[in-house]
Amino acid sequence: MAKVFVVDDDPATRRIIEIRLRLAGHTVVLQAGNLPEALEELTKIRELGVSVAIVDGVFPNRGDGESLAIALRAET
Repeated sequence: MAKVFVVDDDPATRRIIEIRLRLAGHTVVLQAGNLPEALEELTKIRELGVSVAIVDGVFPNRGDGESLAIALRAET
């Protein structure tokens, strides 16, 4: 199944997503709680074989999910 990168500023939301994905047979291999953390993790995407990213649309005072999606696309 898929190796997933989850990015959301709410820890409870990240945990719920992780549980639901695991129950569906997927593995969350990377997590980040804000845009700077997520950008730091980009170097690990290829190394870990991430095939799916679930990204929050808005990060308070820290940018948006669209800019992260653009960075993710450039990395893969």
